[in-house]
Amino acid sequence: ILYEVPHRIFNHTQRSLTMNAAKVKPEPAITTVTPRKIRILKIATCSTLSESAQLTYHVGATSEGEIFFRVWKNTGAGFFSREWISINSIKQASDTVAADKPITSEILRNIFLGRSENNRSFYFAVLKQEGFVQASVIDVRCYDRIEPTTFMAEIEALIKSDISLDADA
Repeated sequence: ILYEVPHRIFNHTQRSLTMNAAKVKPEPAITTVTPRKIRILKIATCSTLSESAQLTYHVGATSEGEIFFRVWKNTGAGFFSREWISINSIKQASDTVAADKPITSEILRNIFLGRSENNRSFYFAVLKQEGFVQASVIDVRCYDRIEPTTFMAEIEALIKSDISLDADA
């Protein structure tokens, strides 16, 4: 089963220039191009960052091997958007903070088309679950970036397979 998703490119430089010039809250600098087909490789669950609810999420990939996350369900009351967000966009947003500095879900704020305040923390919970971040030893409210080697090996194997999961199964 393939799912279509508009391909978005996060452009932090453009956002920064806009923000500095206008001194107003900028709109995200996201470019939408041709929809792409995404194959669901993995369906998993994790706790929210507050551990008050469980999230069901998907990991998918395009035929070119670009990897995406999508939060699908929430057992709590919080709203969110079911957007596919590429690992490349997440990495680009993460790279706006020095590598030796801890990060928060705030780095994800401008990569979503949907405006739910829960988006960034829900997707950040997925990143934590999949080994992209871990609790910071410096600041209890922040996270340190780590290499997701186990996740990448698992997903690379799934990309090579013919697995294609149904989101509603």
